[in-house]
Amino acid sequence: MTGVPLFVLTGGIASGKSTVARAYAAAGGAVIEADEVVRDLTRPGGALHAAFTALAGPAFRTPEGDVDRGALRRALFANVALRRRLETLLHPAVRAEILRRASLLAPPVLAVIPLYAELEPRPFAPARVVVVDCPEAVQVARLHRRDGYDEATARRALSCQASRPTRLALADDLVFGDAPANEVARTAAHLLARHRRTAAAP
Repeated sequence: MTGVPLFVLTGGIASGKSTVARAYAAAGGAVIEADEVVRDLTRPGGALHAAFTALAGPAFRTPEGDVDRGALRRALFANVALRRRLETLLHPAVRAEILRRASLLAPPVLAVIPLYAELEPRPFAPARVVVVDCPEAVQVARLHRRDGYDEATARRALSCQASRPTRLALADDLVFGDAPANEVARTAAHLLARHRRTAAAP
């Protein structure tokens, strides 16, 4: 669908993916966020809005007709069957939209896909996979600050995702998501330079 070299960035919840992606973009790289693609497809007027809200059910709709994403995210930690149904609906469309957007951008293109390690089969054959990693205790603390999760809820969220060893086994490039901001910025710039060389190679 596209000849643009695609690079994937992934990592566990609250590991620092967004910080790394912003630094990559600030250094001049093109970034596509899978979460943003999902929001675009499922918001009112989006291609999957009707099907997605029907699957999610009325309990997760706002008065304006949009999806109550916070409530749905928390429910999906415990409701594996609903999570699988929504993933079956979303994944093909999200993959196609990421590839469509990538085809409009100058390489290299970094696709931020939080659940890349959980996907079977893999939706892409990226040129390189960047994994953002940090200690679980840091993720738990961030989830408490960012989303108000207590420790039990935060650890339940972590348990729904691939293990750290599983993600690390996919890594061509590793970024420490608990590093200081200036170090993350330097690492992102180095990544972009490496990806440009890879994208330019025959």
